[in-house]
Amino acid sequence: SLISISAPNYRNGSLMRIDAPNLEHGSVMDLTGGNNLKGGALLKLEIQGEHSASAIDIRAPNVVDGTAIKVEAGGTLLEATTNVSSSVNKAAVHISAPNLKHGSLVSIIADKLAENGNALMLKSESISAGSLLNIKGQGTLLNITNKNARQSVGMNVDLQAGVGLQINSNSEEANAI
Repeated sequence: SLISISAPNYRNGSLMRIDAPNLEHGSVMDLTGGNNLKGGALLKLEIQGEHSASAIDIRAPNVVDGTAIKVEAGGTLLEATTNVSSSVNKAAVHISAPNLKHGSLVSIIADKLAENGNALMLKSESISAGSLLNIKGQGTLLNITNKNARQSVGMNVDLQAGVGLQINSNSEEANAI
């Protein structure tokens, strides 16, 4: 290593702090390189403790019109893997927006999607019980709008076995279909 900081007995606080409160343009830290990078990474974070806190903690409570995290790539944008075997009280990916009133929690835009393309793909080869998609809520739970009905299908169910569509309704006011 060109620069190495070792503090084996350091227990609390920040080992390194960079403060630039009046920065208007530019970056507090800029990592550039990797022209010949075939393995490794420009930035590597590794936590070795079993009950550790977050590897990355980004807080931007005052960002209203901007973006807290922006990622651009020419290839795969995000590849995440977890070894969690049970997520009874937590999910492998958890997004919470308890104060969201308008707009979308997740927005996927794929304007150039061609035949056999998927804006969202859910896949499990091992599902024997449970659901690949579970939607719970109030109001309209699923709204499908297809503006190109001449060349496509609004909803296609292709089964190898089982029930294609089952509707159970306890409603006394509305029609099930």
